[in-house]
Amino acid sequence: MDILEKLLDFGVTRQVTIGRENIVENMLSLYSEGDATGCFLNVNFYNESAVDFDGMKREAVRLFWEKVLPIYFDGINSYVPRISPAIDKTTYIRLGRILSHKFLIVGVFPTSLDKLFISALLVGKQHFSDQNFFGGVLGLYNFL
Repeated sequence: MDILEKLLDFGVTRQVTIGRENIVENMLSLYSEGDATGCFLNVNFYNESAVDFDGMKREAVRLFWEKVLPIYFDGINSYVPRISPAIDKTTYIRLGRILSHKFLIVGVFPTSLDKLFISALLVGKQHFSDQNFFGGVLGLYNFL
């Protein structure tokens, strides 16, 4: 929890403008170095007049997860990371940064992620037996 509390102490606010049609690329690029996680973000969309009082951030998070799930995750109603040599490990690091940072900023968490996967992320795979994984999430054990 100490790490989360440090992340909540944002001393810098950063203004970012992203495109709805390229939101996945824009967000992954924004979080490529990790410097976006150390500041509070105000989000605007290209060619849209708005002031971000969390509504724009929430919309960006919603739209991002809607677009990114079919690209980097497998599932229909419940998603787990797609394990593929075509997907670089740094992509998953960026997705983790986006997931945690956006949750801290606006309290939005993608509920379509698999519950077992989220549980393993939060507490670690060592707290699960093979029975938890058998018949559940394919590839999850290898991912973690």
